[in-house]
Amino acid sequence: MLRLAGTPASIIVERLPAGERASANANGVRPKAFRALRDEFVGVDQALADALAANANPNFPVSVIGTDRNRDFPPGWDTDEMRAFWQEGQRRLGQQFKVTPQILPDAGHYVQIEQPQIVVDAVAGLVTRLAESN
Repeated sequence: MLRLAGTPASIIVERLPAGERASANANGVRPKAFRALRDEFVGVDQALADALAANANPNFPVSVIGTDRNRDFPPGWDTDEMRAFWQEGQRRLGQQFKVTPQILPDAGHYVQIEQPQIVVDAVAGLVTRLAESN
C-alpha cells in the first residue's frame, strides 16, 4: 500500500542523506521490515521486565542522549504529558547509570540521523573511558 500510495516507508527518509533515501525507502516497504518492527514492538515489554528484574548496572561506561521533543512519534503523542513522561524516562536512565543525560533540543527520536556527530563523539568518549578503566 505504501508503494502504491507513494508514501515513504519511514517518517525519517527525507532526513537521510540524498544518496541513501531511495534504498532506505525500498528496504522499508519490504515485508521483512514490517515483521522486524512488529517483533520489536512485541518484545519491548518483556525485555523491559527482564531488565528491571535483573536490577543490575553494567560494568561499562554508559551515555544517555535524549531530546526534549516527541517529534517522530505517532500523531497525538506530542503532548505535555507524553513529553514529561519521555523526559522523566531519560532522567531515570541517567540516574540508573549515574550519568547526566545529554538532552538535545533540536533532535527528534532519531538523533543518530539528525545529529550524527554528537552520537559519534559520545561513542568515542565511551571508548576512551573504557580504555582508561582497563
